[in-house]
Amino acid sequence: MRLLVCAAVLMSAMSAQADEGATAKENSCQAQSDIVAKAVEMRRSGKREGRVKRTLAKDASIAEEFQPAVPLLVGWVYTLPKADLKLEPGAAYLTTCLEQ
Repeated sequence: MRLLVCAAVLMSAMSAQADEGATAKENSCQAQSDIVAKAVEMRRSGKREGRVKRTLAKDASIAEEFQPAVPLLVGWVYTLPKADLKLEPGAAYLTTCLEQ
């Protein structure tokens, strides 16, 4: 009986921890996909890669913890063919990130 109670408590704690981890992952993926979406929009409007990096580095809506990812994500957006920008890379990035 004692073993069953311990197992139930352990399973409950693991489930809560998994939920917290999933929420953190969802928040992280969403923040990164928002950066991608902003970079795509700026690229569509004709902004150059360097300017987009500088602009997003100063963007107050991007949390400080995601600032190091800005140059990498913007660089990735600028490797995409222009035709792919119509396919909403931000949403595709979010889906792929959540699946990992």
